[in-house]
Amino acid sequence: MARYSTSNPQPETRTEQNSNHQSRSTQFAVSRKGVLTLVRFLAWSGIGFVGLLNVQPWIELAKQISKQLTNIPFLDSLVKIPFLGGWIEWGFLNIVAILGIVLWGITQLMEILPSLTANPSQTVITYRYIAYAFEAIICFLRFPPYEGGINTLIEDSPYWDASLIDWWLLVLFMVTMFSFEAIFHLIRNIRASLG
Repeated sequence: MARYSTSNPQPETRTEQNSNHQSRSTQFAVSRKGVLTLVRFLAWSGIGFVGLLNVQPWIELAKQISKQLTNIPFLDSLVKIPFLGGWIEWGFLNIVAILGIVLWGITQLMEILPSLTANPSQTVITYRYIAYAFEAIICFLRFPPYEGGINTLIEDSPYWDASLIDWWLLVLFMVTMFSFEAIFHLIRNIRASLG
């Protein structure tokens, strides 16, 4: 039969208490760091998804523009340049996406430009409204929230039929129009509040 010790355990010394507290603090810091890393990853994934959605109308516009490029002078010669030829060929193969992203970037910059300046001029504010109007047209062509598109919208004007509104496309239209600026201001406010 085994004997169990009934003696009282010795109280922890201050050094042992400090090391236990430090290990718990370290565990909390590690778990907090892991949670923050996960939150950061999820946030950037969400931003990437919204960005991908946001650039779609601009890629469609670039497709329409690139249809007009029927002949690219000197392309065969440019592709044969050592080292640069591969990059040039890649650029021309992806010209639609590149042009779409550039158009999207310029428009988004014009929309947030008043937020980037301390005292925006009336010209900068006017550019912002022009960018929003341009983006509304592009987004409407890609995500027409009214069945039948712009032709039906004009024909039914001003007595639009609410049953012809495609609510899902209306949501996509709104997300595409305003998500970039909303995310920009959210990140800006979070950074300002953190430090």
